[in-house]
Amino acid sequence: MDELAVIAPGRTTALADVRPWPFLDFEATITDCLAPALADRPTARELIAVW
Repeated sequence: MDELAVIAPGRTTALADVRPWPFLDFEATITDCLAPALADRPTARELIAVW
């Protein structure tokens, strides 16, 4: 919960800075979803295909 509280406000805190984070695949997904440019973020369809 502490890790999620750090990233919840949407700031640019690097997830690696709030480790230990036991879900590395989830970390990669979150990082992709927080890309600064909307065009670089995955669509819901892309996320579903990965999971």
